[in-house]
Amino acid sequence: MVEFWDQEYFPYITTQCRPSTVNGYKNMWNLYLKGRLDLPLRDFRTVNCERLLQVIALEQNLSSAALKHVKHLLSGVFRYAIRTGALNGMNPVQAACIPRPRTGSETHADGLDQIQKMLDILPQPAKTIVAIAAFCETPQRRVASSAPGRL
Repeated sequence: MVEFWDQEYFPYITTQCRPSTVNGYKNMWNLYLKGRLDLPLRDFRTVNCERLLQVIALEQNLSSAALKHVKHLLSGVFRYAIRTGALNGMNPVQAACIPRPRTGSETHADGLDQIQKMLDILPQPAKTIVAIAAFCETPQRRVASSAPGRL
């Protein structure tokens, strides 16, 4: 499987994907998959994928979104292997389930004095964005997506 990544899939994605996507895939491969895939491509089954995702989830303490990205990358490798004739049959990653994610940490809202301290040290436009988020109860995602230059 590592050989297929190195010789086939990675060269393919470098010509087909944006550099940021290639970099993300490369980092994900190196961080979570490279040292764990010692099976030949043809011997990798859905059960192997499920176990792999469980191990990664436990060892790396990843969120469900991060695990979905890992699964998507693996699925893309197998999809490409099938399309190019390196593998016959179905994609073994498709039927695998994402393990239960880590539990989220407790969050808290900042008090008025903490918000004022932040506003005192922040430059514009960050000061305005934080003020709007703090005093208008705007969800973080909406603030980030509406910020100039996407802070």
